Amino acid sequence: MRWTVARCLSVLCSGALLGGCDSSTANKEPTIKLSASTTSATLAQGASTTIVLTIERTNFAKTVTLIVDGAPPGVTAQVSPGTATESTPTATLVVTATLAATPGSGSVTVRGTGEGITEQSVTIALTVTPTGAFTLGVFSPSVTVAQGGGDDATILVPRSGGNGASVSLAATGLPAGLTGTFTPAATTSSGATLSLVATGSVPVGTYTVTITGSSTGFPDQPTTLLVNVIAPPATATISVPFCATGVPAWFAYKNEGSAWQRVTPSGTTFTFAATSRFVVAFVFGAGSPETQLNVFYVTRAEFSASNDRDCSGSKNFTGTVAGLSAGQSAQVVMGAASATASSTTPSYSLQNVATRPLDLVATRGIVSGQNGEFLAPDRMIVRRALDLATGAVIPALDFAAAESFAPTGTNLSIGALEAPDHVEMQNTLWTTTSTFGTAHAAVLSGGTTTLFSAPAAQLVAGDLHELYVDARQSTSTLVIGRSYVEYFMAPSDKSFALGGQLNTPTITMVTNSPYPRMRGQLAVQSEYNTSVQVAWIQDFSNAPSRVVVLAISSAYLGATPGTWDSLIPDLTGIAGFSTSWALVPNVTTVYSVEAFSGRTDLLFGALPAQGDVVRLAYRAGLTSTAPFFVSRGARKAGRRLPQYLRR
Repeated sequence: MRWTVARCLSVLCSGALLGGCDSSTANKEPTIKLSASTTSATLAQGASTTIVLTIERTNFAKTVTLIVDGAPPGVTAQVSPGTATESTPTATLVVTATLAATPGSGSVTVRGTGEGITEQSVTIALTVTPTGAFTLGVFSPSVTVAQGGGDDATILVPRSGGNGASVSLAATGLPAGLTGTFTPAATTSSGATLSLVATGSVPVGTYTVTITGSSTGFPDQPTTLLVNVIAPPATATISVPFCATGVPAWFAYKNEGSAWQRVTPSGTTFTFAATSRFVVAFVFGAGSPETQLNVFYVTRAEFSASNDRDCSGSKNFTGTVAGLSAGQSAQVVMGAASATASSTTPSYSLQNVATRPLDLVATRGIVSGQNGEFLAPDRMIVRRALDLATGAVIPALDFAAAESFAPTGTNLSIGALEAPDHVEMQNTLWTTTSTFGTAHAAVLSGGTTTLFSAPAAQLVAGDLHELYVDARQSTSTLVIGRSYVEYFMAPSDKSFALGGQLNTPTITMVTNSPYPRMRGQLAVQSEYNTSVQVAWIQDFSNAPSRVVVLAISSAYLGATPGTWDSLIPDLTGIAGFSTSWALVPNVTTVYSVEAFSGRTDLLFGALPAQGDVVRLAYRAGLTSTAPFFVSRGARKAGRRLPQYLRR
């Protein structure tokens, strides 16, 4: 029966009765056909195009797998979905050219495979066209290389119009014995480093080096760099001490015309042979809640002022205060150690006092402020050169006894204030043993006030007052301010005008490789013309915060420039340096810019002299990528004295 039916079907198909079977009903081999909505596409660097793929089936109902092959370098091609069922006869191919894709022709092939069918493919011809443009420049028009030494030059690759092409760098015009190496040799960012190394036989002189940037599809871009080859400069030994609780985790220096060198400490002191001007870099708090990288461009004379006289020590003292009325407090200071006693809690404790003879300064008055930072005084006590054993009890400080005295009041007049200014004043008695006793601290409601100081009869040679006045304005995203610092001995009337607001700086990122190398530019103002400091602050809740500080003095430059220009250097070639100490890309970053006038060695701990004046102005804000303000960054630019290393 079954055989008969089969025979009948065979007869029917033979055409004896029906004239033959149509090909569409024949028992044929399963196949697919793959086609594309276009077989050629042109796209610019950084752009994408979408192509529709169609799958035609014959006697095939199983899954078809789509595979992409052959995308040229810098081009990605993704198909979706990667597997197609009978109910999904189409797929989408997205072809994207990265900004670094090489302009030119290429192709991409899509293959369709499945169980029991012959693989089918379709090829799309691709043409990548250039996007935007790039130019070439140098951060500094010249570098100095000593015979047998070296230096680095930062190459700038400014880009426009969305350009992100790979740019190959080459240098010509280098004399025999002077070699140059680019890092990286081809860059897709906006900067690179040219490391120059000279043998001892390179003749002294100035050489013009041509640097060329090449990228397929773009015209070559040249720039020039002057390389000054000098004889090795003379050096002198410099020793830089740090407090035992704040020894840098890493320290390096760069002499004029020479490469960076790492220095390890002897105890808490770093000693090296320095040229008359040099660059020093050191890291505090590696791995702690805050890592701070400092880079200073200074002279040997300026940096030699660094000292450890204000470090904490190992002595601890206790004592009591008498002669306080209700509501009054007393601030007690020895060296940099301080404590507060009150009428209800007359005892105090001084911890970690330096182990040397120190003056004691105690001031009675009304304390105010969130952290007790303001003091309206009415009596003072000064005890000279105390050298007590640790654990000693300091004899009672009795403000009703004969050793106490009233501070002297004089007139203070501050000009050039602005209506939004928040004005604070602090007058410190800086005694000859470097005890920083508060004489008077207040928030001012206007430009005139009474200033309280230690009377002349209570002062000895070496004593000075440090008057610090700060006028600050702030919003949720910006802090600006001006400060005035004056050193004087005997009290007298004071009258001065604050300087103008700081010019608006230009903050940019030169490159993200090997870490964000930020650049700060500031037009110089005559009232703040001896040094500049630029800082970048990144706060993290689950990782150490990062702070990078750059300082440049006019003495290092040889003269005050028209524009302060600072750039975070590439330190990755120095032994022991970790990029974990540098800034992190693509996170909220606060910048702080401060410019100064006055003796620059005061910034590094030199002792002030009668009549010294320091003016500074600052501005703290956000980089363009930051969505909110980090208040700690503003605090760094606000209330503090200019002697950074002693604080």
